[in-house]
Amino acid sequence: MSSKKIYDQFTCSRMMLPEHKERLKNYRKKLQQKEKYRMPLFDEQQWEEFQFILEHSLHYDAKIQLTILQEESYLEVQGVVKGLDTVKREITIATESGLRKLNAKEIVNIDYDYKKTP
Repeated sequence: MSSKKIYDQFTCSRMMLPEHKERLKNYRKKLQQKEKYRMPLFDEQQWEEFQFILEHSLHYDAKIQLTILQEESYLEVQGVVKGLDTVKREITIATESGLRKLNAKEIVNIDYDYKKTP
């Protein structure tokens, strides 16, 4: 009986129009993409570490690498922090191409080389 239920469950897909199947396929693909590029949940300790790295870069001109979540991809930005606005939650970073403002809510990861910094 259960095999008949499984069979009946998929019989309706045989009657779908090709454009509906394609739309369903695109919808599933979009969901997978969103799951792949989603904002992780950070605990308090992780936020403190991010804050420490940002302040260290600001005070000692240490080069850091920020990983930013964009709509469907990650963007890596390297540079030195030149300003922190805690009210607006913005980070001003000097990159090779000039100053850039980044939203702190989009940060996925922050790295810097402890060996090269004072």
